[in-house]
Amino acid sequence: MNRAEPEAFTVTIHLPDVEPEESPAFLKVAGVMVLTRLILGAMQAGAGEISVAGSYADTARSRCGDDPRLKGRGIRWETSQTRIEKTDIHVDANVVVGNPVWQLLSECEHPAFVPAAPRMERTGSSAPEPLWRPDSPTGAYVVPVIEHQDIKAAKDAIFANVTKSTSGPISRNLNSRISIPISRVLCEFGVTPNQMTLVATIVGFISAWFVSRGRLTDVAIGGTLFQLCAALDRVDGELARSTFRASPLGAWIDTVGDNLVYVVFAVCLIIGYERYTLAHEYAIAGWVLPLGISMVLLMLVLVGGMTWYLVDTRQPGTMTAVHQDLGQKMGEAPTNWLFKALDSLKILGKRDSFSFVVFLLSITPMITGTPFGYHLLFWISMAGILFISIHFAMAMAISRKHVSTVVNHER
Repeated sequence: MNRAEPEAFTVTIHLPDVEPEESPAFLKVAGVMVLTRLILGAMQAGAGEISVAGSYADTARSRCGDDPRLKGRGIRWETSQTRIEKTDIHVDANVVVGNPVWQLLSECEHPAFVPAAPRMERTGSSAPEPLWRPDSPTGAYVVPVIEHQDIKAAKDAIFANVTKSTSGPISRNLNSRISIPISRVLCEFGVTPNQMTLVATIVGFISAWFVSRGRLTDVAIGGTLFQLCAALDRVDGELARSTFRASPLGAWIDTVGDNLVYVVFAVCLIIGYERYTLAHEYAIAGWVLPLGISMVLLMLVLVGGMTWYLVDTRQPGTMTAVHQDLGQKMGEAPTNWLFKALDSLKILGKRDSFSFVVFLLSITPMITGTPFGYHLLFWISMAGILFISIHFAMAMAISRKHVSTVVNHER
């Protein structure tokens, strides 16, 4: 049985009763006008009809007209301050809210208003009550923007909630300290997420080139740039979420860029390590290239398999969706000790954790004066490719078997 689609709701955004030059609706927060943010937020939450009402609605339509995100959306522009009848949600265009606030209002079964923005309300026949839920999701912020000095508070709220819930601990606590300040600046200049994906990919390629040289100093530089690449990889997502530029195509471009960096870095690591072991006449030198080629081929099969899974299950174009979807399908499926062991280590396969391990191991030789960290970097990377591939293959097999068993039992 197909799940019923949520019922669309209607929204009226009221322009403040001031001169257009003084209107907070036209103030820009993180590069996007307050009015535009409200319209796009309502759209993302599933609004079926959006009206913008006020004496200068024509001016508002003109200022929003060049935004490609609003073209063809069928927005109604009403040059009247009278509240439009039969509208589910009303809001004055002087507030910046997190997208979950729209969702909370749309799902509310009784009239309600947002305490921090009293004229943002869900209408009904009875008196509205304050909208509050103990389980309100992260990102349900509300910041009134009346004057220019309010812009910073709104921008702070946006970027305090820009990190994805699926981000790992290194990403949240370390990489974000690099990426968020960069995103806060770039959002004001119209830099797009795809442009930042390209920059991060180029940095990743440069890091791989340094690693391919096979000298300890170059490996340290390459590992440091690889960690920087992981931090920059957050910026495209932060820009997409803070400026409403997220798209399925953008997610796929980001995924392709990430995987290109992984594969190129692995190839260059193998080349560099073979050069190093040959130069120092290690006994294992002759085994490095055959092993490396085998692992790269396995890596390509893994990336291809995960990409096929995303396409086949119509998941968003991010590898995180693969793990989440597989986890849901597996449910209470029985697993063996090997899968449990690999599953407990899967956090090390996340982009932020792996990049940080690469960084630490790559600089270890420069700190200790011995190549031990370089050896670990190569062998841990090769083992990681093997373990992640086995984990994915086992997860696929277990989930399919479990789903098949459940279906047969229901029959």
